[in-house]
Amino acid sequence: MAEVRLQDLRKSFGETLVLKGVSTVVPDGSFVVVVGPSGCGKSTLLRMIAGLEEPDQGSITIGGRDVVRLEPGDRDVAMVFQNYALYPHLTVEQNIGFGLSVRGIPRAEIRRRVARAAEILHIGELLSRRPRQLSGGQRQRVAMGRAIVREPQAFLFDEPLSNLDAKLRVIMRTEIKRLHRDLGATSVYVTHDQVEAMTLGDRLVVMNNGRIEQEGAPLDIYARPETSFVGAFIGSPPMNLFDARVTDRGIDLDHGAVIDASALGPLPERARLGIRPEHFEPCGESEAQIRLVADIVEPQGAETIVHGVLGAKPVVVRLNGVSTVARGETVPMRLPPQSMHFFDIDTGRRLPGLGASAVQ
Repeated sequence: MAEVRLQDLRKSFGETLVLKGVSTVVPDGSFVVVVGPSGCGKSTLLRMIAGLEEPDQGSITIGGRDVVRLEPGDRDVAMVFQNYALYPHLTVEQNIGFGLSVRGIPRAEIRRRVARAAEILHIGELLSRRPRQLSGGQRQRVAMGRAIVREPQAFLFDEPLSNLDAKLRVIMRTEIKRLHRDLGATSVYVTHDQVEAMTLGDRLVVMNNGRIEQEGAPLDIYARPETSFVGAFIGSPPMNLFDARVTDRGIDLDHGAVIDASALGPLPERARLGIRPEHFEPCGESEAQIRLVADIVEPQGAETIVHGVLGAKPVVVRLNGVSTVARGETVPMRLPPQSMHFFDIDTGRRLPGLGASAVQ
């Protein structure tokens, strides 16, 4: 396995600038998830590592070797695609071993590697079947098996679970995490699904509009987003954002809600305030800082998601357990000062020294 290092990567398609100087390092043996909305440049970045796109500028090194001028087959990486890319006329065993046979690997070695991959992925009983006889999850395991047998320096995953239903995605997330644990392989995984990103990666690279907004450990990014974009993108349901004014009474949300933030010390006159859904605390009327009017209530067993309004502003709240909140009900709530995030209204950057701190 090997470190993957990207330096100042830029790419345009026609007049559209897709990557605007992306630099990051994927440490040897790590699992890095590149996450962001559609069109942010994350798939283009992955295709550059694989050699399927050529950068206009910048360098890519894998294991200390500059690979920008190398063909995809010479980069010693294996890619797992969104659409599986299996040969329908070949058996599972033949699909997994096909790339090795093309490279002239001896048959005995191919059989050994295929058997090992099948054991790791629990698909030994499927080796004689063809792709049309497999479920979506089984096909994805076969695609991963084809990558494993190559024994590459790095694995690349291009939104591999997006074609699966919700239940299968959860199962396959566990399988991919177990696979990384067992192989210890350097892995770069691209997704737009921030739940996948949080649960799979030991490091996140959050992209937006062709640039890296923030990178770091998943829980650190969740607890201390460096921009309002990251705060709203990482987390499900997303962070609530309010454009607030600070007066001598406290933080005024322009909806008849004034929050006492005296414990935070001096605040700027204007700021974008971020509150995660789980940080709203139901309380008695005498303690209320805001009064949320419930609209849609989503009971989920272990928790209840309440979509409501604060004045005219939509707000999402997560409550523990089963809640008796009903549509149209006014719910008094308070907000702990230590749970607040403050961002500059103009730049979206985090205001230093205020609000929530990183995970301890």
